Amino acid sequence: MEFTIRRARPGDAPAINTLTIQLGYKISEEQTRRNIDAILGSPDHDLFTAIHNNQVVGWTSVIQSIQVE
Repeated sequence: MEFTIRRARPGDAPAINTLTIQLGYKISEEQTRRNIDAILGSPDHDLFTAIHNNQVVGWTSVIQSIQVE
């Protein structure tokens, strides 16, 4: 199975929401959409999706964190 990894898009909200619910998080699609917009608008955060057969099949978010140690 081959995947393409790309930066998430606001239009990915329905698929990301479905996957998030499968992980056990109770969140509305609208809240997912707001969270995606906030992440994509932040210089310290990002969100990526795994695409297979033109469908979002996974997602991951990253955050920059500066540590002293």
